[in-house]
Amino acid sequence: MSKLSKFFIAIILGASMLMTSGCLFLVAGAAAGGAVAGTAYYMGKLKGNMKATPQEIEAATLKAFKKLNINVKSQYSSNNSTEVEGVSTFNGDKIDVYAKLNEGGTSDISIRINTFGDQEESQRIYDEIESNL
Repeated sequence: MSKLSKFFIAIILGASMLMTSGCLFLVAGAAAGGAVAGTAYYMGKLKGNMKATPQEIEAATLKAFKKLNINVKSQYSSNNSTEVEGVSTFNGDKIDVYAKLNEGGTSDISIRINTFGDQEESQRIYDEIESNL
């Protein structure tokens, strides 16, 4: 069962709990819904590690965005991190790529598409970034 299916099932269960009478059910339903939404948000980010600096990852990300028809909305870079935000020209999805330098010359990278993520598309972007390094 996909994450999105689990999320919608949890929403339906939460909504049905809210429809029942009693304050206890209302509070429990709200807490469960919040926990499910928080978990879905956390799991929506693809994480990895690349043997490159954040600046190299930023340059590779810009090349990947161009090849994948993703418009760059904003970008930020410092000595130990970088963030590139884009918007897909295909469907308008918001795409965030973040990289942070580790000791030893590697960087942690994370990719999130919209709020709850798209693992398949994130992996495609990750692979394209990696191929540009």
